[in-house]
Formats: sequence, structure tokens, C-alpha cells
Amino acid sequence: MLPDVAWDEAVQEFLVVWQVPFSASDWDVQAVRCDFFMNPLAPPFWIDVTTENWYRPRVACRAREGMFLVVASVDQFLGPYRIRARRFQALGSTRAVLPAFDIENMWMAGGRAGDNYTPDVGADPSPNAPAPFTVVWSHVPFFGNGDILFRQVDFDGSLASATTALTGGSLDDRAPSISKSAGSGSYGIAWVQYGPWGSQAHMQAAALGRDGTLRVAPFYLDATANDAFVPSVSTVADLPGRSVFLVAWTQNYDQAQNTGRLQAAVVGTGSGPTLVGRYDLSTLLGIPASTMAPFLRTGQSSGPVRR
Repeated sequence: MLPDVAWDEAVQEFLVVWQVPFSASDWDVQAVRCDFFMNPLAPPFWIDVTTENWYRPRVACRAREGMFLVVASVDQFLGPYRIRARRFQALGSTRAVLPAFDIENMWMAGGRAGDNYTPDVGADPSPNAPAPFTVVWSHVPFFGNGDILFRQVDFDGSLASATTALTGGSLDDRAPSISKSAGSGSYGIAWVQYGPWGSQAHMQAAALGRDGTLRVAPFYLDATANDAFVPSVSTVADLPGRSVFLVAWTQNYDQAQNTGRLQAAVVGTGSGPTLVGRYDLSTLLGIPASTMAPFLRTGQSSGPVRR
């Protein structure tokens, strides 16, 4: 369930990860190596098979070291959710799954009280002095609104930066998505922002440099009366004179019937307008509107609910 995939240019392999239900309170994570044509190269193996509950795994690869980083939202025995990670070394004759570690939890130095949900991760593909992985997630205080946080992690598992808030304020920010690759040097990020008391889900976006600097400040992609959910962000691509990335999301077009349509926007990170274009993909591609699955406050269609 809830699979994700990343490409390792150094060895020309994909790594596919997904969650496996062991019990109602214990989800594990498996992975499989695949070739360019998605043929499995070996049997699946475990990223997590502990009593911890690993939910919604995401993966990216830093090509120079052939290092995959798998991140997930993790709890144990109904404790607060934290952001946990495990690395998989894809280079060499020994393919090693390395020890798990925490990226954010409320007990670590500088940790913030509350739950941490729906992480995503991007990596720098540069072969020369690549930047650390960038991990984004939603932090929800026990009595407050969610914010989007990020932290950088080096290929050796060390925490390369402090946890930094991308958003803040009185509105509720959830379920971020980040570019799988830094591409030309930036990551696109998009997330869902709820209004007061869980009303009206809008879509916001921003861009970070691979060094963690803010390239595009948060702004609205969709602030219409139609709820917006589940963003997905492309790698940043170079065009003449500027760089752009694409964000796609589901829009609840007819709330009375819970009918969803696909939306997209192109965002620029260089000179010129930030919002390059906005598109109704359902219309452009001839995709019929369909009934949406129910969404949790994390912005996902399935998973654990504690409160």
C-alpha cells in the first residue's frame, strides 16, 4: 500500500518501497530493487519489520553515493508520531540496509512537542559535492495548527541542519510534497492549507534551494471555493532564462457529490511570474470527474488516526 519509487543513476536501478500491514497498530515497510524496465532484480527485503508503526514511506536517492533515504511517519504504542528514516546503500557488491534514526521527534534536542506526519524527501543528483537530502513534513502541536517543517540529512545519516519552519501562523498546513530530485538546483514544494476549524482546503507552493534557502516564498496555487488535496510535485526543469516545476493535485469540484477533478500549475523559480500557468487536467486530458475517497486531516486517503 502507498508505494513510492526513486531512481539510482549510479547503478541504473529503481528502489520501490511500500507499507505492509502487520496489525492495526503496526505497519512495516518493504522494498524491492528493479531494473530500468521495472523487472525485479532480487526478492523484496524489509526496511522496517519492528513493532514500530511505519506509515506512508517515501524515498529519494543521492546518486554520487548510490544512497537511498527512506522516510516515514512513525509511532509506537500510541506515542506521538515522529519522522524516522533508514538508508539503503545501493553501490558495491554488498547492498546494505543501514540502521534507522530519527529526523524529528519531540524528545530530541530542539524537538517540538506534538505529532509529525506525512514526510517526503528529495535528493541532489549532482555528481560533484552534492547537497544533503531535504526532508519535509507536517508538524501538528497537541493543541494547535499544523506547520510545514524541513530538515536536511547527509548521506551518512547525520543531521545536516536544524529543523526549520517553512510556514507558520493561524492556518493549518498539512501533507507536503517535494520534488524527488533537486534537478537544476531547487526543490518545488506544495501542501494543503486548511482554514479555521478545518474549513476550506487550499493548495500552496514554495521552492527551496538545495542548500535550504528559500527561493520562492509560499503562495496560493488554488484558493477557490473547491477543496484541494494530495499534491504531487515534479523535479525542477531548466527553460531558457528560468526554471520551472509542475504541481498536480485533486480538486473537490462538486462538494455536494464529493466529485474530484485533476488540477495542475506551473511554477517559476527564476525571473518572470511565479505562477506561470494554471490548468484543469481533467478537461485537457479528457479524464472524467470521479468520486473521491474520504480524506483524513493529514491530507491522505488512508492511514492511522489517533485523535
